[in-house]
Amino acid sequence: MWTFNDTGLPRIPEQASLLARGFRQVGLDVTPFAAAQVKRNIADFSETESHSLRWPDLQIVSPTQRNHLLGMGFALTAFLIAPLPLAGARHRQICSLGALLNLLVVVCDRLFDNSSTPHPPLTRAALAGLGDSGSLMGSLLREYHLRLQALGLSSSLLSTINQCLARMYDAESQTRLAAGSLTYRDWLRKSALPFVVMALPAWGIAPSQSRAFYSAHLRWLFQLGRFFGVVDDAVDFLEDVSNRHPNCWRSIPQQLSSDRARRTVAWGANILAKWDSMVVRTSESALLRDTFLYSLWEWLQPAAPYVSD
Repeated sequence: MWTFNDTGLPRIPEQASLLARGFRQVGLDVTPFAAAQVKRNIADFSETESHSLRWPDLQIVSPTQRNHLLGMGFALTAFLIAPLPLAGARHRQICSLGALLNLLVVVCDRLFDNSSTPHPPLTRAALAGLGDSGSLMGSLLREYHLRLQALGLSSSLLSTINQCLARMYDAESQTRLAAGSLTYRDWLRKSALPFVVMALPAWGIAPSQSRAFYSAHLRWLFQLGRFFGVVDDAVDFLEDVSNRHPNCWRSIPQQLSSDRARRTVAWGANILAKWDSMVVRTSESALLRDTFLYSLWEWLQPAAPYVSD
C-alpha cells in the first residue's frame, strides 16, 4: 500500500495527508480510549470467526491478516446494519456473513494481483457458490452461499445479492483491464457494493420497514462506499500511479486536490450524521460509531503521524 523513498521513510500521498488533516479539523477522530475498546471488540470477533472458518490455511493471506479481516468485517457489518431493529443470534449471523465477505473481497483482490491474466477464472456459477469447491475462492464462495441460504431469504433478495456479487467481480476485472482509467459506474460498484452486500441480508430477516426506509438505507450504503473508495484511492495514489492502476484522484489537478479533500471530509461528516439520525444512541451504538471512526483511521494510519494537531 505504501511506497518508500531512498531514505527508507514512507512517501505519504498529499491526498491522504489532506484528508487526515481535514478529518481531525472537523472532529472525525477517535480517542485512544475508544480505539482501544474497538480493537478489543474486533479481537474478540476475530477469535470467534476464525474458529468458524473451515479453511484455516488460506495461503494468500496470513493467519493474522485473516483473523483481522474477519474481525473487522464483523464489526463493520454491525455498524452498517445498526439502523435495522435486529439483535441476538440472527444479528450475529448477518455480521458473521459480513465478516466472511470482507475476507472474500481481499482474497479475490490478492488473486487478481498474483494472476498472470486480468481475469482469474471465476464463472457466474462459481460466484453463486456452484463452482469448484476445490479452489480457494470456490471453497470460500461455497461457504458464503451456504451461510446465506441458511438465513431463509426471499428468492428476490438472494437474486439481488448474487447480481451485486457479479457486478463487484466485473468491476474488479475492469479495474485490472483499464490502463489508468475506469468508468465512474465501475469505480462506484467496486467501492460501494461490498458495503451494500454486507448489509443486504439483514433486510430479509429484520422486521419489515417502509419502502422509504430501505431506499434511504441503500442510498446511505452507496454514499459510504463512495466515501471509502475516495479515501482508499487517496492512500493508494502513489502506488496506483506507479502501476498505472485507475485512481479517482488522477483526474484532479494537483492545485485542486485540497478542494476534493474538503468535499470528501464533508461527505464523511454527512455520512456519520445520517447514521446518528437513524440509530438510537446507547453505549453499544456509541461503540459502533467509534468502529466507523477507527476503520477510517486504520485506512489512513500511515498518514496520521505526519499530520500536526
